[in-house]
Amino acid sequence: MEPIVARVLRRIARSVRVIIDRNATNKIRQQYPSLPDQIVAEFDSSFTLYRIFDGEELVRILKTGKITGGTYSSPAERAHGASWAESISEVIEVGNRLRGGRYGNDLFLAKFDAIGTTFHHMDPKVLFDPSGPEKQPATIDGNICNFGLGCSMTVGLHDVVLFVVHPDHKIEALSIEAAKEYVASRPVKDVDLREVHPQLYQGSILGVDVRVHQDKGVWKVLLNDGKVIVYDAPSKDEAIETARISIHLRPSNPIPTSYQILQQKRQHEKHFEVQDDPDKVRGEFNLKPRDTVDVLKGSRALGIDVRERGTVADVWQAKGEREVRVKVLFKRGPVTLYATHPNRLSDDLIALMNSHGDRILVRRR
Repeated sequence: MEPIVARVLRRIARSVRVIIDRNATNKIRQQYPSLPDQIVAEFDSSFTLYRIFDGEELVRILKTGKITGGTYSSPAERAHGASWAESISEVIEVGNRLRGGRYGNDLFLAKFDAIGTTFHHMDPKVLFDPSGPEKQPATIDGNICNFGLGCSMTVGLHDVVLFVVHPDHKIEALSIEAAKEYVASRPVKDVDLREVHPQLYQGSILGVDVRVHQDKGVWKVLLNDGKVIVYDAPSKDEAIETARISIHLRPSNPIPTSYQILQQKRQHEKHFEVQDDPDKVRGEFNLKPRDTVDVLKGSRALGIDVRERGTVADVWQAKGEREVRVKVLFKRGPVTLYATHPNRLSDDLIALMNSHGDRILVRRR
């Protein structure tokens, strides 16, 4: 449909009855005072709405069973769910224009009758009395729900009809089973971000919806609800890598993490980098790099306490020597000790010592 035709149809959109929720509206206005005209209401008459989305969002929808939106809308809108529009031609037209950019290459459409559903709108152009009745009937123009400023709702997967959207604007019905097959054939990437502009990327990291953006010279990573999980990275790539740490630690509620943690992790990993050395022989020893050991007898001379825990960084023999060198990372830092013979590394308790005879006893966990 030509854009001008779509605009004409929107102008003659029918009126829609709604019931404004006084308490919810007052609450959201207090939370976001810069949006004094927003409302929270319920559709009181049949009203068909549409949402277009890509494969990335389809994965989230099938995983959660709900259509809750992404990261492009404002926080006030996101608090109430995904943005929906009344003009199917508009959402398809704009969606195809953004295909391969803000959206992925595959597009889908959801159709929903919103009667009885609670929604949020930022500028509905209706009269509302903040001190009036708890439920206030009103009428809105359907065209206020558009692609740029939609009606935000959380909708169940089984309450909608799904379609595939083709580049020629045609649509094709899509069953939930077929949607699951589509998702199963396209594994989610660990990092799937799209550039909105050079200082802003949106998408997902380890399956969590995020925004990655530059602010006052540093890069930050935020969740959908605005929570900052990375706040001080010097580059986009390092912000993403720090976010991976944060999300890995607690996927359901990522922990705010400083870039300093990434630096410490990198410094730690350097201890495990095997350096090419012709004088080192790395055979098949019973104690291996990244094994964890508990100290059962410590040593004051070595500065290692009883019950301390360490991680093996390297195990090797020097050419012509019977002793086996073992580099262990303790809280005081890396310590290189040795066992008197390779067989000693298979003992229940392993004695490790330095050249002065100071020793500790450890057990592999």
